[in-house]
Amino acid sequence: MASSSPRRIFAYAEARALIPTLCALTAEVAARFEAHRLTQRTAPRRAGRDVAERCMRAEVKRWQQTVRGLGGCCAGLWLVRFDTGSGWYCWQHPETDLLWFYPYESGFAGRRPIH
Repeated sequence: MASSSPRRIFAYAEARALIPTLCALTAEVAARFEAHRLTQRTAPRRAGRDVAERCMRAEVKRWQQTVRGLGGCCAGLWLVRFDTGSGWYCWQHPETDLLWFYPYESGFAGRRPIH
């Protein structure tokens, strides 16, 4: 079911102001995700691998919910977009600043530097 609320439109300064929060959040969640992934790969029993898989999914889900709560769109694992009204500002972990933009019609492959 589609959301009835309109997407938030971001000015560059608004989106950029969220980057320190996204950097800290994503670094923390990605580290826990990788720890679960290591457990999944090395667990001697299927049950242990299943638990690790559920934990990985839960980490991603919490991250996605937090990103959406900030007004961003999750475009992939550790990849966040901010709607500009004409395209997307794009941030991907482990970038430390908001450096990329792409028009709606070009998609991610059309990313270009903002400055």
